[in-house]
Amino acid sequence: MPIRLPVATWGQARPSRRSNRAFDLSCGVIGAAAIAAAVFIDWFCCDRTGAVLILVMPSGLIALLIRGSSRSQTD
Repeated sequence: MPIRLPVATWGQARPSRRSNRAFDLSCGVIGAAAIAAAVFIDWFCCDRTGAVLILVMPSGLIALLIRGSSRSQTD
């Protein structure tokens, strides 16, 4: 049987992520730049491995930014 956590209100158990337009825009710009760089490397340099690595690295960066943003809102 699951045990409920001792919180004063249900809102404390599930903090809502406030939408921050600048943060969302910066994540979008990072993603768009990564896609553009990967397309350039794939088509003009004919290097699929490099293109995949170009996509993986910014994906990790965006994941870290989102994780750090969610942690700062709960503290």
